[in-house]
Amino acid sequence: MTSPNWDQYANLGMLQAVIDPADSQGFKNRLIDRVQWRLLQPKLANTKSLLDFGCGTGRFASRIGDMGIKYAGIDTSENMIYTAKKINQSSDFQFADFNGLEIPFPDNYFDTCISCGVLQYIIKGEDSQQVLAEIYRVLQPEGRLIMIEQASRSNQKSGLGVRSLTEADYQDELSRLFTVKSISRVRSGELSRLSNRFLKISKFLPWLFNLGLDYVAQQVTDSINRADDFKLYKLRYFDILIDSNAILRN
Repeated sequence: MTSPNWDQYANLGMLQAVIDPADSQGFKNRLIDRVQWRLLQPKLANTKSLLDFGCGTGRFASRIGDMGIKYAGIDTSENMIYTAKKINQSSDFQFADFNGLEIPFPDNYFDTCISCGVLQYIIKGEDSQQVLAEIYRVLQPEGRLIMIEQASRSNQKSGLGVRSLTEADYQDELSRLFTVKSISRVRSGELSRLSNRFLKISKFLPWLFNLGLDYVAQQVTDSINRADDFKLYKLRYFDILIDSNAILRN
């Protein structure tokens, strides 16, 4: 399966490199980033040490560090790591050569691992269980794996390299090493009418964007959670947040 050229994307900037490369003005990417962070942040309330698996440009690093959490990010793209280090000079970023499928940290090192838009390229692939086993290895007993990834009930996907996966696919793949506590919907892959109007107006009135960002972000999440099965099967994809715990070792 062909994957995007992440080294090339790294030059686009912090959000454009890892969300939507086509969003040159940045309003859409900032909205998606806010939607995701609003749901991720409360999940990290009791976290002490965190691994950002597939950190890309490290867009969460400073916000996580501001919560008093010891942060480390790894990525298989050297350019992404280079960009992350330029943007967040106080954070720990490391290149991970996944030819050996090894995370460069010792056993039981983190209490939490997050992954955003990364494991959707790996789950149900030939290396899936090896990657999950490495995440499991570096987590403390009953450590948390929190993922924001793409799901689809229409057998479609967002683009190059992404796998078409259902919520059940993720749960099944995780079940050997992790107990899934909850799966919640984050946003639709299609912008709502409100979001489209908001982004169009923001191009002409940039000051309005910051003023309405949190309200629209909340509406984006509320909208996908109101969607019935008929609507979900019509969507190309939607994002989900999976909160899981490592199964206790024997």
